[in-house]
Amino acid sequence: MFAQWIEEHKKEILDTFIAIRREQGDPRKDEDVLRGAEVIVITLIKSLRGEADWIQSIDAAARQALASGTPMAAVITAARGIYLAVQGVLEQARPPQLTEWLGILGDHMLQGSQTAAHVLESSMEEQVAQQTAELEETQRMLQLVLDTIPMGIYWKDRDLAYLGCNQIFARDAGIESYEEIMGKTDFDLGWADHAERYHSDDLQLIESGVPKLDCEEAQTLPDGSQMWLRMSKVPLLDTEGNVTGILGVYDDITGLKQAELERERLQQEIIEAQQQALKELSTPVIPVMDRILVMPLIGSIDTMRARDITRSLLAGIREQRAKVVILDITGVPIVDSGVADHLNKTIQAARLKGARTIVTGISDAVAETIVDLGIDWTGIETLSDLQTGLIVALGSLGIKLTR
Repeated sequence: MFAQWIEEHKKEILDTFIAIRREQGDPRKDEDVLRGAEVIVITLIKSLRGEADWIQSIDAAARQALASGTPMAAVITAARGIYLAVQGVLEQARPPQLTEWLGILGDHMLQGSQTAAHVLESSMEEQVAQQTAELEETQRMLQLVLDTIPMGIYWKDRDLAYLGCNQIFARDAGIESYEEIMGKTDFDLGWADHAERYHSDDLQLIESGVPKLDCEEAQTLPDGSQMWLRMSKVPLLDTEGNVTGILGVYDDITGLKQAELERERLQQEIIEAQQQALKELSTPVIPVMDRILVMPLIGSIDTMRARDITRSLLAGIREQRAKVVILDITGVPIVDSGVADHLNKTIQAARLKGARTIVTGISDAVAETIVDLGIDWTGIETLSDLQTGLIVALGSLGIKLTR
């Protein structure tokens, strides 16, 4: 009976529904709304006749609406609108079964609303589960990309607590997984001794907002070893340009640094070897005969070279057990008070070692200079040339040259 009555008054019910919808400010076109409303009315009639299951029909309609992009609120509003429209027409017609039919209508609409709400809840749970799975997959892929990059990567918040890192950074920090880094600071990791310096550097970057690129620094690892890093840090900005944290990337250049230090060491060894060779060339000690040494000096003599001359001469006296030393200054262009003082000290040192010292190669110009400067060489044995010096040296050892 109720189904037949609704079918007979379907047009009146739909007109009332349209009027209710307009009062509610529904922006959709009347024909679009009517199609959906007519489906609900027909479904209600079939349900009352036992030709269709009301709950299953509402469930299918709700799911179809969601699949088509129709908001569930619109579906529930449409069902409530049909209920109000049927109720309004019933109360206006006031059939004898009014109270009974209103009860049946109320039960149907309550069941329909509950079914639609259940569909909405299930759909939301499915959407949340799907979105969560998609987010987890996105995060997993992002972490995989970060772990594949052959550089250490990390990021911190404004309080300098770690928010994440890749596997290379986790390994260098001495932890098993990037998940363990969450919330930790540099004071909690293997380089805690340097944490204060790192924090000061990071705070400066946050305050200035200026990136620091390609900075080389040493890093102490949890096992106590040291590695060299080429580090770059940039501020993380939100959509309004405010600094929210720090992103850091670094490359392990320990091998390059060790090679560089090794090159520097080898270069220093070469320089020292060259200096030693030059020293030996500038202060040669020549054993011409048993217990006779000749040291020919060429070029200017300063304090450093004078010290080398003295050391080389004393070493030669010791090694050769020399008794006579000839200092030939033929190649010394200038003999001033400084050179004379250096030579005096060298001669005194040789005497302390028990060696007689003869200075040869004094040219006329050098002799005049010594006299003009008032340099006193009266205690020094001087000869004009090396040949004469060798004859005198041999004679002092009791050796005579014969033709």
